[in-house]
Amino acid sequence: MKKSKAAAEIELMFNKIAKSYDFLNNLISAFSHILIKKSSVEFLGIQNGSSVLDLCTGSGDLAGIIKEKYPKCQIIGADFSDEMLKIAKKKGFDIEYLKEDATNLSFDDGTFDYIVMGFGLRNIPDKQAALSEVVRVLSPGGKFLHLDFGEKNLISNFADIFILAVAKIFSKNFNAYKYLVESKKGFLSPHELISKAENCSLKFLRRKDFLFKTVTCEVFEK
Repeated sequence: MKKSKAAAEIELMFNKIAKSYDFLNNLISAFSHILIKKSSVEFLGIQNGSSVLDLCTGSGDLAGIIKEKYPKCQIIGADFSDEMLKIAKKKGFDIEYLKEDATNLSFDDGTFDYIVMGFGLRNIPDKQAALSEVVRVLSPGGKFLHLDFGEKNLISNFADIFILAVAKIFSKNFNAYKYLVESKKGFLSPHELISKAENCSLKFLRRKDFLFKTVTCEVFEK
């Protein structure tokens, strides 16, 4: 399947920022993103020994957290950015990392017991196609965890200003973080995300909020 121009541009952007991605994430969030990811994984409640897909794995944070907590799980980390996957592979976990298009996955129907997606759906132009693929490769009764920025409130606005200020000082790719803020503002609200997922035949189970609702995770079941 041919990539759209928007998807190709976003892939190129992530390839460019891959080497500094973890450093900037840690700096901007004061390491809170790690705590949020760990809490989200616990909220999902994975059964050890299950098959797990970390979709839009990026530098592999969620996949690594799951492997540490549930070492018997078979985990695949999938992303469209070659450079991000290189960073993930260097972290030394027993995880298979594959280059994949989230809107056209290579896996068979019903392959995974769990799918997690952290801060990824926002970067996919065709969100409907990505959610449809999640449903397709998720096993019957399997669970999907979505984690991303949540409500747009005063705290969220201050965070946007802080992100841009830090990126201007520490990043050689300021436009990438400008894109981050713009995509964050334009992303679905938690309620809109839940509605969109339910329209793709996912059943909403529960939601958890972080940092005054500026970050949220939702758990769905097929």
